[in-house]
Order: sequence, then C-alpha cells, then structure tokens
Amino acid sequence: MLKKDEKGIPEVNKFMAAKAKLEQFRDKHPKVFAELYSLMEDYNTTLEAAASTVRSTCESHGPFVREKLITKYDAEKLYDALGHKGFLQHGGVVETVTKYSVDKKVFEAQAAGGIITDDLVKEVKQYIPHYKKIEKLVLI
Repeated sequence: MLKKDEKGIPEVNKFMAAKAKLEQFRDKHPKVFAELYSLMEDYNTTLEAAASTVRSTCESHGPFVREKLITKYDAEKLYDALGHKGFLQHGGVVETVTKYSVDKKVFEAQAAGGIITDDLVKEVKQYIPHYKKIEKLVLI
C-alpha cells in the first residue's frame, strides 16, 4: 500500500518530532533507561502474575479491586444436559437470528455491469482502513 507523504499532516510531523526527542534523550541517558526498562519489566511481570491469581479468587486483594461479578448462563450446556423439551421447561429459549451476508463476487460483477446502481454500491460497500498500532508510552 502506498504511503502518503508524512509532511502533509501536521499531527504526524509533531508526533515524529516528539519521537525523535524521546529517542535522543534515551540515547543520552542509556544507564537510566536500562534501569527503567528493568524496573518496568519486573513491574509488568509481577502485575500479570498477581492479576491472574487474584482473578481466580473472584475477590478483591490489595489494589486489585473487583468492581462487579457478572453471572452468565451457558444455554448450550443446559440444552445438551436436558434435551430440547427439558431445556424449554427449565427456562431455555430457542431464538432464530437472521444474518445477512453478501457474495462479494456476485455483488462486484453486478455492480460492474450496472445492474446495481452506483448510489446503492456507495451505500453498501465500505472501505475500512486498518493501521499498524503504535503503542503509547506509559510510566507510573
């Protein structure tokens, strides 16, 4: 995919300048950043382990505060255990959900042939850009 010239977008220019300043600062202070990276790695590793352990208890512990407890029901397991009739007798509900989809090849061929109007094509067809995510820097 072609890249647009970054110079045409002021926000990109400001981001690139901020990134360059940060990289220059990092290069001037390698010992500080080495220590910082080590501390952040330890923090993140212990955070993940503690969060995982606390979640398994379903309780609050220290800074890990459970905000709510959500109850979910597995309808498929109830259906499998009781069968169709029992499922319905014990609160189960069978729903029919309509889902529409488009055969892209047929749609594009008919749009190209003028069978589907340009106005309808513009309404139906969307272009959704996906970008590589640039992570934010986070310090406590």
